[in-house]
Amino acid sequence: EKCLKVCKEQLSNGKSVVVDNTNPKVEARKSFIQLAQKQGIPCRCFVMNTPLELAKHLNYVRQNQTDGEVRRIPEVGYNVYKKGYSEPTKGEGFSEIVQIDFIPSFNSKRDEALFKQWTSTER
Repeated sequence: EKCLKVCKEQLSNGKSVVVDNTNPKVEARKSFIQLAQKQGIPCRCFVMNTPLELAKHLNYVRQNQTDGEVRRIPEVGYNVYKKGYSEPTKGEGFSEIVQIDFIPSFNSKRDEALFKQWTSTER
């Protein structure tokens, strides 16, 4: 509700809005789509194509990058997400659905080393 309220305020002020959340269920996306439709603006969906194994890997990387300040998402979190996931469709009201593949980019050599620590360099 708080996020939706901020979206309404910003759109009313002529600003663009990005909702950076997983929103795995149709119901979780519905209010944002309706808000965009009410405002007469397009609502695009960006789907981050991240295989499960990569998501788990990034989970450990994030924890190590922050020296444990950001805790890892427990395994049950992946199961709950997967169980409730409904792939976005244009039928929900999106004007466009964009698929984005993961391409690593590093802010430092340390970040790159942490990312590669548990990966194979062989293809």
